[in-house]
Amino acid sequence: MPFLMASMYEAPKQAAEGLPKELLFRHLIVPLDRFDRIATVVIPILTPFEVLLRIAKEGNCEIYPYIGLISENRKVLAERFPDFAPWREEQDKKRESARKQRTERAESPDKEGTGDWMNLFDSADQKVRKSLRDGG
Repeated sequence: MPFLMASMYEAPKQAAEGLPKELLFRHLIVPLDRFDRIATVVIPILTPFEVLLRIAKEGNCEIYPYIGLISENRKVLAERFPDFAPWREEQDKKRESARKQRTERAESPDKEGTGDWMNLFDSADQKVRKSLRDGG
């Protein structure tokens, strides 16, 4: 696949018309141009093919991708789309909130007083010993 720095291409305003911004932003895909039903975009190297298919379907077009740098795509999206930076900040907040919840769940005891792996094994050991003492 060809490589292109997104900032080196002067994208017209209609390049993003009809393309789902949520997918473009989430996967750091920069729309370059639109020629009838053909949309050219710059994608990070590991963009799943399914994402391109979904963009094509929702944008009613065929996608012709170029490979670009993640950092470059992020910069260009921020320059060309005023709503990218607030969207990204919101996503960062959601990710941080989810991380905190996972951490709190891992650190707090569950119903049986087991909060970490060592407590889990201690609890299981105690149940086995109690079972043996009680006869089975």
